[in-house]
Amino acid sequence: MRKSLSLNLAAGAVGLMAATSFADVKVNDQLSLSGFLDMSAYETNDGPITGAIDQFEIDFLFKFNDKISARVDLAQGGVGGGLPTTLASGEVVPGSLALEQGFITYTEGPLSLFVGKFLSATGFESAEPTGLYQYSASATVSAYGGYNTGVGASYTLTPMLNLYGAFFTSEWTTTDNTFSTPAGEAGLTLTPVEGVTAKAFYLVEAVEIPGENYLRQGANVWASYAKGPLLVAGEVNYQMNWLAEDVDGLGFLVMTNYKLTDKIAGTLRYSQLKFDFPGAVVNNEVTISPSYAFASNWWALFEYRREIEAEINSYALETTITF
Repeated sequence: MRKSLSLNLAAGAVGLMAATSFADVKVNDQLSLSGFLDMSAYETNDGPITGAIDQFEIDFLFKFNDKISARVDLAQGGVGGGLPTTLASGEVVPGSLALEQGFITYTEGPLSLFVGKFLSATGFESAEPTGLYQYSASATVSAYGGYNTGVGASYTLTPMLNLYGAFFTSEWTTTDNTFSTPAGEAGLTLTPVEGVTAKAFYLVEAVEIPGENYLRQGANVWASYAKGPLLVAGEVNYQMNWLAEDVDGLGFLVMTNYKLTDKIAGTLRYSQLKFDFPGAVVNNEVTISPSYAFASNWWALFEYRREIEAEINSYALETTITF
C-alpha cells in the first residue's frame, strides 16, 4: 500500500509481499538507514524493449529522543527523486540524488506535529515501487497529492480513529514554492476491526492564472480488507476544477492480491478515470501481475496491462531489493 503518514510520519512502505518491508540498518542509537534499488524492462505495443534502473533510494532515520525524530530520503528517479535529462545530442544523463523528503516530527502522546517536505497521506497506491502490488500506477492516481513542503498534524482520538491535516506550499503544482496561495489536505483514518482500513481525504489548491482564480479540489476515499493471504481494496477519487474551472473528473480502482505461497502471489486490478468535458475519452485499464519473492527483501514481478479504450498493451518485468 501507499507509503503514507504514520502517527510519527516515519513508517516505511509495506512491501509487495505481505512479509516484505524495509529492514533498517542501525548505525547507532540515534541513526538508522534503509533504502531500495528498483529496476525494470518494459515494452508497449510490440515496440522496442527498454530497460533501466527506475529508482535508487537511501533513507536516513534520526531519533533524537522519545519525542523528536527526523527523516531524510534521497532518491534518484521515482516520484520525488532526481530525474534523468535528455541532452540536445539525444544522450540521456541519469538524474542525481535529490531530496525526496526531509521533515522533523514532534510527538506528544496522541499528537504528532511535523514540518518539512513530506509525502501526501492520500491514496491507496504507493508512491514507491516497494509499496506497489504491480509495476504500474492506476488510471486514477493523478488525484493523489505528492511530495510538498508544509506543516501538518496527526491526532489519535481512539485506537480506531485518527485525524490528520496538513498545509502545503502546493498540493499538485510542484513548481509553486510559496505559501501565498492556500493548499493542503485533511482526512481521517478508521480501523474498526482487525484487517479493515478505511481512509477519507479532502484536498485543495488555489489556482491563480491570468484572468482566472479558482480552487482545484479533490476527494479521495479508499478501503481495504486483509486477512491471511488475501487483500482486497477499492478506491474512489472525485476531482473538481481539475483540467480547468468547472471540469470535473471521477476515477476509481478495485484490486485484489492473493498470496498463493510464501513466495508466489498474484494481483488483479481494474481502474478508470473520466473527465466531464465534450469528447472526453475514458482512461481505463486492467492489470494482471504475478510475483515471486526470492527472499524477504528481494522480489520480482511480471505485469500485463491493457489500456482498454486506447487499445494499448504493455508488458513489464521488474525486480526490487530493499535494505
